[in-house]
Amino acid sequence: MDDDSAAILAHRLPPTLRFLLLNDVLLSSNGALAIAEGLRRTTNLKYLEVSFNPWLGDEGAFALVSAVDSTVEDASFTECGLTDAFLDMCVAELKLPKLIALSVSFNHYTADGVARFMVKFPHAQVEWRQEDEE
Repeated sequence: MDDDSAAILAHRLPPTLRFLLLNDVLLSSNGALAIAEGLRRTTNLKYLEVSFNPWLGDEGAFALVSAVDSTVEDASFTECGLTDAFLDMCVAELKLPKLIALSVSFNHYTADGVARFMVKFPHAQVEWRQEDEE
């Protein structure tokens, strides 16, 4: 999905959107920033799935999850080129009161980064497998 398509999608997101699935669409950080603006108008997004977008990065992923901070229950960022910086931004700036599950497998995290996230959000189940695990 190029950045222009992401901007068009952002303007067409309905306020009552509950699920957003954008797996493996080559979403970039800039595209995610545009979509995040559209998500800010939603009032009930529960499920955010943007896995297998290796150019999403920390900034793009954070923009998306912060746009739905108060409503998201399940978010998946598997293989999105993320690092501890994403988790640390979440810890520092978000509340995520309804988060039940977060999948961040096959990114570039450390056990310490995941631990910091889990301390702040003990109510959420975090899935984070690394490439060398089976």
